[in-house]
Amino acid sequence: MKRLSKELENTEKRIQILKDADKHLKDELKEMKFSCDNEIRKYDMTIKDIIEITSETINQMKNSLELDLSDDCLKDNLINSIKEQINKIKPNSNEELSKWIIELKSYILKTLFTFLEIIYKHITLENNMSCQKRKWQQTLDQLVLSHEEEMNISK
Repeated sequence: MKRLSKELENTEKRIQILKDADKHLKDELKEMKFSCDNEIRKYDMTIKDIIEITSETINQMKNSLELDLSDDCLKDNLINSIKEQINKIKPNSNEELSKWIIELKSYILKTLFTFLEIIYKHITLENNMSCQKRKWQQTLDQLVLSHEEEMNISK
């Protein structure tokens, strides 16, 4: 009887130890789940911010192609504002982001700066083409005028 009561006592101690370990593991699991949920929220917010800024920037770039940017000051202001918009995507040094989020931001930055460069060249070429068109038009007008004068003189 004494032996059985001793074994029962030892078994109850083991059961209590297992219950404590179970409770401790449940608490750790709850803490890990909370931590993971926070990480997921942080990544969701970061990706949402990237998408919003990128969308705004792309719209601004698209709209810049429809504007009359013959004034260099206006063109430079627009390009600078787009650059500022793009730079909002850059990862801050105080942000704790995973490697792939940083890579994603870097890729988007490079892509948007490439598009910005293309847009800038397009605007510059359009302005040059417009100037050339005006010069040619003036030259043609002068030729027509001189031809008319010659025709009048010959009559």
